[in-house]
Amino acid sequence: MALARLPGVAIRDLGSYLAHLAANLSDVASELATFAGAVEPPAVSAGAAAGPATSEEASLTDALLTVARALAGEPTRSALLERVANLARELAGSTWACMLVRDPERSVYRIMGLASRTGQLDEEIVSVEFPEALVNWMVQAAVDDCIEVHSTEGSPLVPAFRTRWTIGPFVGGVLRRDEEPLGILMVGQDDPATAFRPATRRLVAGIAHQAVLALENARLLDELRVANALKTDFIGAMSHELRSPLHAITGYADMLRDEAAAEGPEAVRERVDMLDRIRVYTSQLLELIQATLDLSRLESGRVPVHVESIDLGEFAEALRAGIPEYWRKPDVDLEWFAPSGLATVEVDAAKLRTVVRNLIDNAFKFTEHGRVTVRFALRCDPDLTPSDASVPADVVVSVSDTGAGIAAELRDVIFEMFRQGDGSFSRKHGGVGLGLYIVKRLLQALNGTVNVESTPDHGSTFEVIVPVRVPVVVRDATTTDHAAAG
Repeated sequence: MALARLPGVAIRDLGSYLAHLAANLSDVASELATFAGAVEPPAVSAGAAAGPATSEEASLTDALLTVARALAGEPTRSALLERVANLARELAGSTWACMLVRDPERSVYRIMGLASRTGQLDEEIVSVEFPEALVNWMVQAAVDDCIEVHSTEGSPLVPAFRTRWTIGPFVGGVLRRDEEPLGILMVGQDDPATAFRPATRRLVAGIAHQAVLALENARLLDELRVANALKTDFIGAMSHELRSPLHAITGYADMLRDEAAAEGPEAVRERVDMLDRIRVYTSQLLELIQATLDLSRLESGRVPVHVESIDLGEFAEALRAGIPEYWRKPDVDLEWFAPSGLATVEVDAAKLRTVVRNLIDNAFKFTEHGRVTVRFALRCDPDLTPSDASVPADVVVSVSDTGAGIAAELRDVIFEMFRQGDGSFSRKHGGVGLGLYIVKRLLQALNGTVNVESTPDHGSTFEVIVPVRVPVVVRDATTTDHAAAG
């Protein structure tokens, strides 16, 4: 049951981690036949019933498949060890089972997974540390990493423990990685007169082998979590550090531009143009840093929802006025449709603003000719009974363009990190490929959705639906559509 040690992987190489993890998971299935003895069953003549051996092999294989499926769903080491012990006791029909895990730094073994029918003395048992010398006799006596102990008399185990814990016969499976013992899976009966079935030995060996694979996968996942946390912390710190000097540069550029413009002569125009370019490029860099900071917060789970009351019409107008000039293109018009008299709604305005801005930025980015159209609407059922002085409604924002469009098979890909409309990681259209990923994650926090309709070479429409609350006093406001072309 030895498992070859995986080569060391640097924290920066997350792809290798995932590759090793996938390889380990596939080993679970490929090794089932070895430990279950699930070779091709002997031929059975037509009409003849399957013999006891065939039935036993099938039962053993089913049991190990059950273990493989169960262990695949345990992401943490402690939960996995408990699961192994419970599965072993249940499948072997034993009185108790435990995972005796080696701590090489302290040269001791600890029980880190215990399953018993009574639960008596469990707390006492798991608190005991067993010196390696006390356990090594089982490791050394194991044949093919499996041992069957019919009596603990004469073992190094303290007689008081044997009596108090009523340790009877048990089967043990040694867990190894790269020939080093990791621990022992023990499955036993309290009644010394109880005999184990012959298949129990093979069952315990199979479970122990799968436990090794699952523990290795859990270790890799733990290292992945640590690496991801380090990445998230670094991104957050880097973003904050970069924003401060960029804000200073932007401020000084604005001051110099104002001074140059006040001078008036033609000679200063070139200086004004250069300062305008500085302003545009620093604004672009600030937006990239803000997207990176948003990503850091999303990945760390720090996305609290702050609901506030906003005038939806004023929100839409402020959003339109805040579109940077450098997003615009000479051959692309902006069309803006918002109903007059839009109601006051209760929503996280900052997140909704980021969602809509990212969609508009994306539309301009992928459109060279034509137009970008933004529409706001509020859907509210007038027949709903008010609750807590407000009724549920949906804010619906659609952003359409006449740009490159998106192929049907790529409509899910574009919401992944660092991906763009062509499904690649390239930066053909600028940006870092975070805009739509942030849209998706923020909408998840808002319990909203985004729908995509697109035709390659003809453009795309992204429709965002966000549930909100509308105060009763304003829910009956009349609306009249008007358009403002930009």
